[in-house]
Amino acid sequence: MKGRQPIRSSFQARVMLPVLGCLALVPLITLWVVQHRGIEKFERDTRQRLTTAEAIFTKTMKDRRSNLFLQYRDVVEDKGLKDLAGVFADPTMDRAAEAKTTKRFLSDLRTRLSTEESPIELISLTAVAEQFDMEPPVREMARQPNSIVNLNDFFIAAQELNRRALANEIAIGEVFVNGELLQVVALPVFYKSQPEIVAVLTIAVRVSNAIAHDIGELANSEVMFIADGAIAVSSMKDRDLRSSVTPLISNLNSPESTSVLINGVHYKAIASRWDSNNPSSARLGYILMSSYEESLRELRDTQVTLWTVSLTALVASALGVWITIGRAAEPLRRLRDKAEAVGRGDFTRRLELDREDELGVLARSFNEMTGNLQTSRAELEKTVETLKSTQHQLIQREKLSAVGEFVAGVAHELNNPLTSLIGFAELLQVGGVSEKQAGYLNYIVKSSQRCHKIVQNLLSFARQHAPERNVVRISELIDSVIELLAYEMRTDNIEVLTRYDSTLPPIVGDFHQLQQVILNILNNARHALEGAPAHGQIRIVTERAGDMARILISDNGPGISPENLSKIFDPFFTTKPVGKGTGLGLSLCYGIIKEHGGSIQASSQIGAGATFTIELPAAREQDVQAQKTENPEEAGSDSNLKGKRILVIDDEDWILTLTRKILEEDGFKVDTATNGEMALSAVSKTRYDLLVCDQKMPGLSGSQLYRKLLVSDPESAERLIFMTGDIVGDHFQAFLKETRKPCLTKPFSLKQLRATVAEALRNS
Repeated sequence: MKGRQPIRSSFQARVMLPVLGCLALVPLITLWVVQHRGIEKFERDTRQRLTTAEAIFTKTMKDRRSNLFLQYRDVVEDKGLKDLAGVFADPTMDRAAEAKTTKRFLSDLRTRLSTEESPIELISLTAVAEQFDMEPPVREMARQPNSIVNLNDFFIAAQELNRRALANEIAIGEVFVNGELLQVVALPVFYKSQPEIVAVLTIAVRVSNAIAHDIGELANSEVMFIADGAIAVSSMKDRDLRSSVTPLISNLNSPESTSVLINGVHYKAIASRWDSNNPSSARLGYILMSSYEESLRELRDTQVTLWTVSLTALVASALGVWITIGRAAEPLRRLRDKAEAVGRGDFTRRLELDREDELGVLARSFNEMTGNLQTSRAELEKTVETLKSTQHQLIQREKLSAVGEFVAGVAHELNNPLTSLIGFAELLQVGGVSEKQAGYLNYIVKSSQRCHKIVQNLLSFARQHAPERNVVRISELIDSVIELLAYEMRTDNIEVLTRYDSTLPPIVGDFHQLQQVILNILNNARHALEGAPAHGQIRIVTERAGDMARILISDNGPGISPENLSKIFDPFFTTKPVGKGTGLGLSLCYGIIKEHGGSIQASSQIGAGATFTIELPAAREQDVQAQKTENPEEAGSDSNLKGKRILVIDDEDWILTLTRKILEEDGFKVDTATNGEMALSAVSKTRYDLLVCDQKMPGLSGSQLYRKLLVSDPESAERLIFMTGDIVGDHFQAFLKETRKPCLTKPFSLKQLRATVAEALRNS
């Protein structure tokens, strides 16, 4: 029982998770709805309170302006002020006495006009200086003893209001001076019944924190007046508000309400501009804030209550479900025991459960499963072995591909020295040597030509070709493959016999793909003959079969069994050990022959070898005629060409020496250059009848030299032919196809060089 507990707990836990999830989903949704609706409600209420507060604030400020207008509009009719205006209008008055009289009068007037609700911060009287030719204007002021307002700063801030008063208008507005927010009334002053204004009376009432508090009481919100990017007046004077309201101050035009946290209390705030009626003063603004802390606290209390009730119900429900699942899990524990036995390899176990519910269906399915597992296991093991074999075959194929690329690179590097070896050996042959030396040279020439053919076949086979369709002579195709395998056949003591039908027509196909087909079949035959006790022999016969060309390749090896013979063209099928073959060779051969419109078959008898029969459509006469071109080696020399001037360009000294020697013996005048830059310099000084240029050189390559000549000397560019060992390079092949320039492939014989040069000179 102790061993069963983890599984029982795990099963119950897996069932409980979705059950608990469903049980918890309802209270979670309820809590979310309550919170969402609650937040929406108190935000809506708060926004409504702020809208109401803003309307009250706006009306209150307008009322204050109206009250100031009503309160001070009749001051200009004061007898003392009229008498003082008469003094201002008399140009003979002593200004010192006038200033003393004005200050005393203004001080008395400020005392008389101040009230508890609107204490006057300062009161000033400004003479109209232009009327009396005085500069600057006469200004006198009376203010509260503790006032910090500077007279000049005040008049600069209130100059627009004074200007409006000079236009016979009572101007009311707000100014912000030396950190004080002031409401200002500017009144024009006349002398008796004269129409000219002799002075402007300016009365400034400070907007204090107490006033902000009173407005906040009316609007049921906190009120702040903003001026010059800072709080000028606030109903929350005892709190540090800078960090909280700075974002609001920087965005006074935002119509949206914003949440603000001040000393742990949550507020909703709106900020806006306030028209001060005074464009010369700093633009003012205000911030109204309404707390929703109480609503938020009520919402949190409701959430806690809901959480408590929900968790209690959830725990009780989970306990009931846990007990119920424990009782229902007994059949599953029995199924677990049987499944563990099956997991150990015992497929004879059966689950006896006589029920018609889902567990009964599960028991019957389990019994059917155990009956099929033995067969499935055997098939799986077989499949795994097949996959392992396929993996090894693919790895081997990748290795062979890499080796092929390496061989192609090495073969290309052999072209230059082979050119020198063949050329100098042929020169010595025709240079008059002893009979003994002539024999040695004959061996050198034949060996060099053999190396030449091997290199050509290796490069041709290793090169990646796009499928092409050209006229192909079957005998030449087969000989090129035999040349590639000559060493392996000789060292494995395998004799290759050929019999070609002289009347066999050529075919149209891709030389390199067909070369791969012959190579794969010969290689398979060679591998089959490696362990044969008798002398190995491979026969290759060509013959005509109606309008088809037939190739028969047979060996005297051990043969192929009937069961394997039907599968040898299947992909990945091979009878070789792991690592010795990929199983793809013959399937590729089959695909290539089918693409050429032909057929390939295999026949064999155990102990009597195997025969592969390939049939391909013969070429039509028009295909053969279309591809006929003159063989450079057959072109005759021309005595009229002697004396022509030729420039040979190559970075290999022995190639230059060989080419120069051959061409000078034929009567040509030959210059040499070891790179493209030297060639350009030589062409600029001398007119050449022909340029023979290597493709791969340090600095400018042959193709780059040609393109430069096209710009600087097009005539010389037309007389340029190439010689190169780079017959694998796709870029150079594309260049030759584009420009249609002749190219002499290294290694070349004396006859090939002479014929190519003669043909190029005749064409130019």
